[in-house]
Amino acid sequence: MHTAGVLSCLGAPPASPRFPTPRRCAVRPCITLQGCGYEYSPKRGDPEYPVAPGTQFQQLPADWQCPVCGAEKKLFVSKQRQVAGFAENQGYGLGTNSMTEGDKSLLIFGSLAFFFVLFLAGYALP
Repeated sequence: MHTAGVLSCLGAPPASPRFPTPRRCAVRPCITLQGCGYEYSPKRGDPEYPVAPGTQFQQLPADWQCPVCGAEKKLFVSKQRQVAGFAENQGYGLGTNSMTEGDKSLLIFGSLAFFFVLFLAGYALP
């Protein structure tokens, strides 16, 4: 006899089936300027203006301009960058869990190319 049948005979409510909760991909907001590609990072701030690290983009002064090309604050566009992996896993590892897919690919294949050249350079030794 099934457990659900026994429990329903005893007056217990039937147990709902447990399905795994769908995981969501992590998203990292970024604010970039279309013209020159400058990306404002609240972690760095802007030492030239000076804007202290930790200052959010909305809290920047109205007369703040892009440090690269001098464009006004209103020309910046907010985008969402999808980070490779799940949002729950962003705190683990050596910082690579918060990288985008393109950043991870560049790191992996760049290091492969570097070590390939390094090993080939070993043949040049006497």
